[in-house]
Amino acid sequence: MCLYNLNYVCIFVPHGLSYKFDKGWMLSGEYRLLAQKQADDRMHGVLIELTKNLNKNFMIGLGYNFSKFSDDLAHLDYTSQGPFIRITGKF
Repeated sequence: MCLYNLNYVCIFVPHGLSYKFDKGWMLSGEYRLLAQKQADDRMHGVLIELTKNLNKNFMIGLGYNFSKFSDDLAHLDYTSQGPFIRITGKF
């Protein structure tokens, strides 16, 4: 995802790999790069997650964000490092 403005350029680039193993289990890793031209700032880090598909419409994951930023570019206070729980469902 890239965001452009005349005076401000912010680039967020995530790259990820996932490996499915056993029944319904998936191990994922992600490399993240965040660059901000106006602040002359560049940060990067990794994220890992273990996910379990509970059924065809619901999965839960546990992970750890080793970078200090999140993928929510409207919330850039650099305090997003640490463990997380992801719950995903679909209709």
